[in-house]
Amino acid sequence: MAHFENLSLQTDPLRSFFDHKENKELLNEMHESKDGRNPDSVQNKVVHREEKNMLSEMNDSTNSRSLLLNAVQNNDVETVKDLLLIKKVNPNFNLQMISPICQAAALGNIQILNLLLDAGADPRTHNTSNTSWERQPIHIAASKGHLDALKLFVERGVKINQQDSDKRTPLHWVSMYGHVHMIKWMIEAGALVNASQADKFTPLHVATCLNHVEVCKQLLEEGADMSMLDYAGWTPLHTAVCFGYTDLVQLYLDRGANPCAITVCALQENTLHIACSKGNVSLIKLLLLHGVPLESVDSSGETPLHTAVFYNRIEAIYYLIKSGANVNAIDFLGRSPVDLAAASWSEEAVQMLIMTGGRVTSKTPFMKGRCLEAETQPQSLKVLSFLCIRQALAPNLQENARHLPLPQPLITALKMDDFELNMDDIDQSVDVIAKDNIEDFFCLFNFHGS
Repeated sequence: MAHFENLSLQTDPLRSFFDHKENKELLNEMHESKDGRNPDSVQNKVVHREEKNMLSEMNDSTNSRSLLLNAVQNNDVETVKDLLLIKKVNPNFNLQMISPICQAAALGNIQILNLLLDAGADPRTHNTSNTSWERQPIHIAASKGHLDALKLFVERGVKINQQDSDKRTPLHWVSMYGHVHMIKWMIEAGALVNASQADKFTPLHVATCLNHVEVCKQLLEEGADMSMLDYAGWTPLHTAVCFGYTDLVQLYLDRGANPCAITVCALQENTLHIACSKGNVSLIKLLLLHGVPLESVDSSGETPLHTAVFYNRIEAIYYLIKSGANVNAIDFLGRSPVDLAAASWSEEAVQMLIMTGGRVTSKTPFMKGRCLEAETQPQSLKVLSFLCIRQALAPNLQENARHLPLPQPLITALKMDDFELNMDDIDQSVDVIAKDNIEDFFCLFNFHGS
């Protein structure tokens, strides 16, 4: 019988529980209570105590993790060492979306990084604090310019071409943040200079977008391909033109980039179309000097002049016409630059185009009315005088003006709305028309230069 009583004592979980010293008080409470034979109240207290113990353990763990993160943040090597080696805190955790290894990678403290890695920290831990992409410690170190930290991760087995969630490599991140001092070592360690991320951007594309000229130079030295295309079919040269980075455009042209390259997308633009869409006259000049055709067309049959007119880039329109652009070029939809200007309600562009020989090709009454309105509302007598002369030379004004027996500055003035023509600019050696006669000619129409 005693044997069975002992067995019952050993196997009864409640009796076993009461054997522990710290729970004696619960047994006393049970004997003192009216319904002491009912174990429900005691069991509730047991569950509560267990939950309390669990919460206490969780709080201790959270406190230890917080201490570790704070120590890493403050570069407190001794505290990090104590928590990892003495208190055995597991470094593989995320607290408020921050992990010790990612935090240490951002700070670049080699001693702390070694302590974390030696304690078992995963060097491929994903950074969850940024929802746009998931970076690993090697990407974070690269973005911060910590070359020694990047070397350490490679020594610990992380691939130099490890991709993040957007397929960016560490070299992409170095190029994005302009850390030129890291590139040579990375290439020697096996980094792919022409690696493409998800949107097909290479490191050269990335550096180009942010105008990191020195990074672009170094990437080119390491073999970066200037003909690589991004998701839109653009080369780095197209991108540099779009952003207006003259130094980079010059660099790529000097290194042999094709200025006439066409974007491999629906528009099939060249660099001149892009420069005209932005109204960047300095780049328009540069590209024309490098042989980009003035009358090149995109997939819609639009010339650079069409593009400049569409975006209402007045200075670009002026320069293109002055450079000899055909003001009556027709796109595949039968539209002239004048039609586009009228459709966008740009009176200034309409006047400039009509005064240089542009013709309305649209058959719709609205378009004709818009052009007529702009044409019949000149801003001054000077403008009206030029308009009368140009209409007399129309419809082929540019060609007709080119063959007039006049000095070149006057021909340019007639063609280009050049109201500030200085008579001293007229070549004294011209025998066809004397300077005095030219001055009389200007006075007749009241538009000679000041």
